[in-house]
Amino acid sequence: MKKLRFFLSVLFLCGTLLPLSVSAGTLETISIFGDTTNGKMSKNDKMAYQLGKMLADNKKKLVTGGETSGITGALLKGAYEAGADITLVTVPESFHAYCPETHFCRKIPYTFVDSEEERQMTRADLGDAIVILPGGWEPLAVFAQLANMQAQNRTYINEDKENLKREVASGKKPITALSAADLTPPAKKPIIFLNINHYFDHLRYFIDEMRRQKILSEEETSFIGFAEKPKDVLPLAQKLAK
Repeated sequence: MKKLRFFLSVLFLCGTLLPLSVSAGTLETISIFGDTTNGKMSKNDKMAYQLGKMLADNKKKLVTGGETSGITGALLKGAYEAGADITLVTVPESFHAYCPETHFCRKIPYTFVDSEEERQMTRADLGDAIVILPGGWEPLAVFAQLANMQAQNRTYINEDKENLKREVASGKKPITALSAADLTPPAKKPIIFLNINHYFDHLRYFIDEMRRQKILSEEETSFIGFAEKPKDVLPLAQKLAK
């Protein structure tokens, strides 16, 4: 009996020391959106670096746009130095502008796409969860587009299949044209804002107000969350993914 108790206590202690990826195992790939500047808050860069390192330590794959400056550059550095599996999705012009020949980003696998819109949607499609860092118009524009698509159960890419689904639904095409998996609405991916220094407080209030005004339903915003610290990102994403 004493040996059994000792064995169980060891299991318990080991469980408490396991990385967060055990509890957030279904979220293998995290797609990051942010900005190439940090404004006046150097704290942004520090917390972004911590987030990149934390995701790497938890064996998460990362997808970014390949920016090497500002808050997204800090995250990329933290993830790279901690040995993360990283994929860069970018257009050739941006890649050569943001990733100098001598920078470590040249050692990271990258995928070229034809346009900025395809770059954003491909990154979103590759991630099991999406994390948005403080920034300007670009990350907010990406969020608005992704949130609207998820609220309507639309996928990010492959518009041909989306059109075919609509034709099947309207009776113009036989149902055999699509598989059952194609007809199943896509799972809503968690979209997490890293609310560094209360940066997104007003956005959170605005989303809450849209709920109160019945502009958006709980279901249409159920996949959106706000994390105050890097360590809160994965638990919150896993909670919203259920």
